[in-house]
Formats: sequence, C-alpha cells, structure tokens
Amino acid sequence: MNISIQKIAMTNKIRKKYKIGIRQRFTIVFSLFLFILGTANTINNIRTQEKVVKERLISEAKTIITILEASAAEYLNDLRIDQIREDLNFILTNDEIVYTYVFDKNNRLITDGTTLNKMRHKVFGDEISLNAYNSNEIIIQFTDNYLDVSAPVYLNIERTGTVRIGFSLNVLNAEIFKIRNENVISGMILLAIGIMLVNILINRITKPINLLTEGTKAVAEGVLNKKIEIKTSDELESLADAFNQMTTKIQETRQGIIKAKEQAEKSDKLKSEFLAQMSHEIRTPVNTIMNFTSLIRSDIEDQMNDEIKESFEIIDNGGRRLIRTIDLILNMSELQAGTYTPQYQQINLKDNIIAPLVNEFKIHAEKKDLSLTFSNGIHHPNITGDKYTLLQLFANLLDNAIKYTHQGGINVFLEEAVSNKFRVSIADTGIGISEKYIDNLFQPFSQEEQGYTRKFEGNGLGLALVKRYCELNNAEINVESEKGLGSVFSVIFNSR
Repeated sequence: MNISIQKIAMTNKIRKKYKIGIRQRFTIVFSLFLFILGTANTINNIRTQEKVVKERLISEAKTIITILEASAAEYLNDLRIDQIREDLNFILTNDEIVYTYVFDKNNRLITDGTTLNKMRHKVFGDEISLNAYNSNEIIIQFTDNYLDVSAPVYLNIERTGTVRIGFSLNVLNAEIFKIRNENVISGMILLAIGIMLVNILINRITKPINLLTEGTKAVAEGVLNKKIEIKTSDELESLADAFNQMTTKIQETRQGIIKAKEQAEKSDKLKSEFLAQMSHEIRTPVNTIMNFTSLIRSDIEDQMNDEIKESFEIIDNGGRRLIRTIDLILNMSELQAGTYTPQYQQINLKDNIIAPLVNEFKIHAEKKDLSLTFSNGIHHPNITGDKYTLLQLFANLLDNAIKYTHQGGINVFLEEAVSNKFRVSIADTGIGISEKYIDNLFQPFSQEEQGYTRKFEGNGLGLALVKRYCELNNAEINVESEKGLGSVFSVIFNSR
C-alpha cells in the first residue's frame, strides 16, 4: 500500500515537473502532422519526378536504338563494317552513351564503334547479353552503373543480328539527387511556414485561454472586479462574456453575504447581550431566594418533618440547577460576544486542575454509589493555559460522566500521548452515545433526547462550552462511545 502511494506521489511530482501545456501539445501534434504530411508529399514528388526522368531517358534510348537498328539492318548483311562504325561513332558523341555494340546473328561482336575492334568476334555470355540476344523486341535493362538498351536487327523477316547501347546513369543519378535536394529543401521551407502558421493559430487559441486562467486565479484570490476582454467572434469570446457575468454575479452575491453576515453578527451580539443581561437579572433574585430559603431551613430544621425536608431539597436542587444554567448561558454569551479574555499561565494539570476536581466530585459520585478514581502517569504535567476555562472544561465532563452513569464508575487518566503531548481521559460506564448523534455532540442547545419526555436534565450548553474551552487552550477533544456501554472523552494538550 505504501509503495503504491509512493508511486502515485512520484508520478504526480514528475507530471508537475514536466508539465506540458496546451500550447506545447498543439505545437507538437500539428508539427508532427505537418512533418508526416510534408515527408509523404516530398517522397511522392521525388518518386514522380524520378519516374519522369527515367521515362525520358528510356524514351531517348529507345529512339536512338531504333535509329541504330535501322542503320545496322542496311549494312549488317553485307558486313559493311566501316559504315556501321561510322554510325556508332556518331552515336558515341552523345555524352550519356558509354558503349555501343553490334552483334551478328550468332551473337558474335562485329564492331564496338572503335577503330581497334579488339573484342571483334567475341561472344558475351553474361545474363544481360543473353537476354538481349534472346529477345525479339527492344529490351531495357538497368545495372548499377548503366542503362542497357538492345534491339534485334531484321532484314525482311530474317534476324541478322543485335544492337546494344549502354547509357551512363551518372547524369540520371545527378538529376535525381538534385530533385531530391530541391524537394527536401522545399519541404523544409513548407514545414517551417506550416509551423509558423500553426503557432499563429495556437496563439489565437491559447492567448484567450491564458487570459481566462489569469482571471480565474484572480477570482480565487478574491479580486472580483477582474474583467476579461476577448474579441475573437467565437466560443472563446462567449466564454469570456460568461466569465465576466459570473464575476459580476459573484461580486453581487458576496456583497449580499457580507451584508447578511453583518446583520447576523449584529443580531448575535444583541442576543448575547440580551442573554447576559437577563441572566444577571435572573441570578440576583434566585440567589436571594436561595439565601432566604437556607436561612428559613436552618431556623425550623428541628421542627421539619420528612415531607418539609424533601420540599427544601427540591427547592435547593432547583435553585442550583437554575444558577448552573445561568452560569452556562453567561459563559457562552461571553465567548460568543468575544468579551472573555483568557489569562494564560503555567499550570500543572494534576495539582491545579484534575486532582482538586476529582476530590470535589467524589461526593456527588458517592451519592449515586459510583466509584471515581484518578490515575496519573506523568511527573510534571505542565502546560500553558487559562485556569478558569480548564476548570470549567473538566468540571463539565465530570458532571456529565456522573449524571449519565447509573452503575459502575468513572476513571480519570492523565498520561503521555505521542509527540510530547498530554492526554486527560474521562471514561465512564454510563448510557453511552449513539453513533448518529456524535457528530452533533458539541452543538449548542443540542441533546440526544428532546422534549418533555427526556430522562436527564440539562440545556445542551455544557459540551458546546467544553469544545470552546478546548479551542481557547489549544487542546483537542475526542470522543469514543457505544450506546449502553459507556463513553471516553479525551482531551489532548501540547506540553509546555
């Protein structure tokens, strides 16, 4: 699995390093296309022109051999060698002709056009000579260096001999070489012109695309007044117009969102101020009621029966619940309004926060016959944090653990986590949390059970405040829970 991930990362890195843009792709594709097309056209032109040159040479050769055949027919039967040699000498004045031969009917050389005639009466046994001797018509044969043309000589209907002429291919090859050079040069010129035209065409396409890309980047960076001017009278111009309309619409939408945000912030501030003011207004008379209730209870304690004692307990619990709700609302209001200023200092998690809270909440746990234990695995768990919010954070978590646990107990662990971090875990054997509700656990006023039929008291602010307190102290909170089996809340801090 790791190898596959490394391969993918390496592939992406190579792609980024050797990234080929649209311009380069178009240039490569069109240049390759023009090269193939130009090469094919050049080869076809060369072949056509070579064919024309060869056909011209062959036509010229056939004309000369026909003239020589007619001359030889007149003189060969009478062996008028001097007259035949004279005709051959005239033919040899052509620079392209290398040799001329006249053979009798037995394929013996009569004359080669020279005065010495050293090869007279010689019989040529090579394949080309045999082909010429055995043919009853003009025959064209190419060797590496010559074009050999032969024709039979007839007097009336009787064959009296054979004539042959050898044409040098040097002139032909030179002309073919010239044709090839000219075609290659013209092909390269046409390719260069084609690539230049392709670049002009690509510029017409890629320049508007680059403008659109720059405009998109500008919008991504928050520049919404960016306008793109493209005048190509095609789809790219339509795309630019659509882009400008989009940026205008986004700008209008953004202004609307900013206005709505300002209104929402103003409303939220008014709400927080209202809650804070009302909480203060409620808390004062509630404290008065609680104080006078406590005074009355102490005065008549000796005269109270069980029913009156229970009534005072109900009043006391209700008052404390109301005060706790007010405290939570006040704290949330301060955080939302931004009026709370944390006082950061060096704090020992064990001595200053966890141990005192565990001792305090043991009384509440024992009232429900629950165990509450604390295990510390760190000698100096020092962090930088705000003491008040840290106390509130863990007080809320401990209170919830006791509230939602009916049997068993709560275990608190302080231990080291990875990368020089401390983790405080509060594990209970309570009712647990359903998987579908965990995502909403830290939302304000959110509770798994709603309405008047819910089994547990609360206002849904405790865990929302816990989340905000963690953020204030640069801490992370995680939850593991299963319905009916309990929950584990873990808070992870960076060490000092």
